[in-house]
Amino acid sequence: MDPQTLKSVTRALDIAIDHVAKEQRTKLRDGRTDQQTAREILRSLRSLESLQAGSMPRYNEWDALCYAIWYHPAHVNLAYSLIRRIPSDKNPLMSGWRDLQVLDFGCGTLAMQFGLALAAADALEEQRVVGEITIISEDSSEAMVNIGWDIWNAFVREINEYPAIYGELDALRQVCGELKFMKIENAVGTSWLSVLHVAYEKKLR
Repeated sequence: MDPQTLKSVTRALDIAIDHVAKEQRTKLRDGRTDQQTAREILRSLRSLESLQAGSMPRYNEWDALCYAIWYHPAHVNLAYSLIRRIPSDKNPLMSGWRDLQVLDFGCGTLAMQFGLALAAADALEEQRVVGEITIISEDSSEAMVNIGWDIWNAFVREINEYPAIYGELDALRQVCGELKFMKIENAVGTSWLSVLHVAYEKKLR
């Protein structure tokens, strides 16, 4: 990804996260006093602190909001970097002709979906052709998935409206428009299984 494209993508993602975070914060604060809101935020801070100890947070709506703000961009970069490092002989994106299906287990805020789209956009620019790409996202936290979709939809709107005068987002626009989403029971074809940050320690009593 060239510097100008990176700058445009980063700006679009920042705007999308900021927009969704403000809307979600307003929704969650509705009917609560400032003190009640502060308590919820503190609970989420403590909940997400458990990640440092390898334990699973609550991943409710407040946790999902804080998680999306703090961790989502870094995890998008992680997913993108991992995909780009897969050897070309095992990477359908690099071959330019094979279809690819990704089962994103424990998808959280859909970081793998974002990273996959960015990597596919790179491949489209390099290879001039990319096969059909399908992603199947599964997670036990509805709150995490919901805010992930909100950010995704805001991101797609942003890149579609973004005045990229050098055409640096053209490939990404195409990939996002053609990306397919399915349920796990419909899975067919060449597949990857992605698992990012889903293992937690469980203390036995």
